[in-house]
Amino acid sequence: MIRRICYSTLVIGVGGFAIFYWLLDHGYHIDEARNQLLLLFVLFENLQTFNSRSERHSVFRQGVFANPMLVASVLAAQSIHIAAMYIPGLSDTLRLTPVSAATWAGLLSLALTLTIAVELDKWWREPAVQAVAQRPVLAHSGCHRPRPALSHVNPNPPSPSTLITPNPNRGLGSIPLRGQHAGPVPAISTHRCRSMRG
Repeated sequence: MIRRICYSTLVIGVGGFAIFYWLLDHGYHIDEARNQLLLLFVLFENLQTFNSRSERHSVFRQGVFANPMLVASVLAAQSIHIAAMYIPGLSDTLRLTPVSAATWAGLLSLALTLTIAVELDKWWREPAVQAVAQRPVLAHSGCHRPRPALSHVNPNPPSPSTLITPNPNRGLGSIPLRGQHAGPVPAISTHRCRSMRG
């Protein structure tokens, strides 16, 4: 996931810088270049929404329209940006201007490079994911601590009504177990647990 975030950011950053530099180099005004750059970033993020539906499965395998609420949200977000470009009062406030159909096609093609990069990463990682999924799973991954053997059984255990208090100098280990003399509880080795977890 971290790797995908890094190269997605790289694709968006490099693509945005490249188109902005190209527009300025070809004589576009800086306001027009900013207008197209903002539209490109909106397209990038809307496409990334579909890419992020699954970390492993392709967006085309899942179906673009499998989540109607997500599709409606993306269309609503894109419609708000289009309205900000074409409504006179709002476009003047945000300094946005309409773009031609050729510009729409070019920016959308550039934004699709992000989807291509994510799909290639999912395709490249699919064999490794399947190999991990086919590994045998242990029935129980916990650690069974062996019970300590009882020793020094007292033939005459104390009465249940006898009040037993721990020794403040020895802690709870001074409380005798049922059928035992008062004494510290034997230590339980955790070597086996550590070896199983390691």
